[in-house]
Amino acid sequence: MGELASVYPTTGSFGGYASRFINPSAGYMVFWMYWLSWVLTVAVQYIAIGLLMQRWFLGISVYVWVIACVVLLFLLNFFSVKIFATSEFLLSTIKVLAVFVFTMLGSVGIIYSFYLHGFEGVFANFYFSGEVQGLEKGFSLKAWGRF
Repeated sequence: MGELASVYPTTGSFGGYASRFINPSAGYMVFWMYWLSWVLTVAVQYIAIGLLMQRWFLGISVYVWVIACVVLLFLLNFFSVKIFATSEFLLSTIKVLAVFVFTMLGSVGIIYSFYLHGFEGVFANFYFSGEVQGLEKGFSLKAWGRF
């Protein structure tokens, strides 16, 4: 896409390149499929948020959570770019901290399991049941499949 955009600049999106280099009907389909994928993806994500929140707050319907998320996203985009950028920064910081905290908690859990159960107890689910051998065969199959 970068090469096409630098050689053939256009005011449209990548569907314009499909129209130009494949067929106008292919470009039409690319435009509509891209729009449809975003519409469905966003809707499914809102419903998933509603279902997850309903597990914690049983008395509140899924649709209340969906509407709350839509309103929140609308308000973040409605106000200035500074508010949107600040919210993106805060949410990204929360994600990075969560990854760090869960990595540390997982490491502590593994070390503590070594102390309680020894080497075999920690890796019994992965090594002694045969899953590691299955992964090894799968990776070698993927490597040989390229040739």
